[in-house]
Amino acid sequence: MTARRFAAVGAVVMLAGSRPQSMAAGPTIEFSQVPPADEGGTARLGTIEGRVDGARARERIVLYARSGDWYVQPFTSEPFTPIQADSTWRSSTHLGTEYAALLVDAAYRPPTKTPALPGIGGDVAAVAVTRGTPPWWRARWFQIACLGMVVLAGLGLHRHRVQRLARELDARAAERVAERTRIAQELYDTLLQGFLSASMQLHLAVDQLPEGSPDRARLDVVLQAMGRAVDEGRCVLQGLRSADRDADRLESSLERSSGTNSTQTGEDA
Repeated sequence: MTARRFAAVGAVVMLAGSRPQSMAAGPTIEFSQVPPADEGGTARLGTIEGRVDGARARERIVLYARSGDWYVQPFTSEPFTPIQADSTWRSSTHLGTEYAALLVDAAYRPPTKTPALPGIGGDVAAVAVTRGTPPWWRARWFQIACLGMVVLAGLGLHRHRVQRLARELDARAAERVAERTRIAQELYDTLLQGFLSASMQLHLAVDQLPEGSPDRARLDVVLQAMGRAVDEGRCVLQGLRSADRDADRLESSLERSSGTNSTQTGEDA
């Protein structure tokens, strides 16, 4: 018997603990439409509405708008807003920076002006407070749009700077190419043409020497050196891959040719 009693008591405790929390929770107020935020006054009215969960039959809504202090809405002569059969409520209100909705008993007498809202207790069953809808330039979507525009403007500016830098680099590269082409043309018209003319004259001189002449063999070596120098000079002038390197190659080719001519001249002497 004792065991059965303990089991029955435990079952009752478990059933009591497993009840839904909504049975013990109090009523709640939600806002579905909130007027814009404003400093307040009697000139403008807005619409405020919402719904109540868990309201009793005798309870009604009392609205307040804040403009420094809290002022009962919509008028001091009409402080109560009825709750509809579908638990929704709707009323007009003067504008303010914040709005409050109180679920109160029919016997509650709301103050027309108060520096602080009453708390839950007594004839006040629930209190809900919300900020007024900010103007469009302070709305979140507008701030996000402005941020996106700033990011896009920054990307556009960066792209413009990159394109301008690329155009400047292309212009400098074109200037370098034009300058190197001009230098190559001048070298070809002056130095290399003169070198080719000297090589041709030397060829004519060699052809006039008799076969088997020792001078002809030495001059053939000089002509071969001059031919290599001319070929290297042409490669330098055609490519101009590196101005300094190509200039060194042309200079060294001419020096080698000049050294060969000096050697042969010394041997002839």
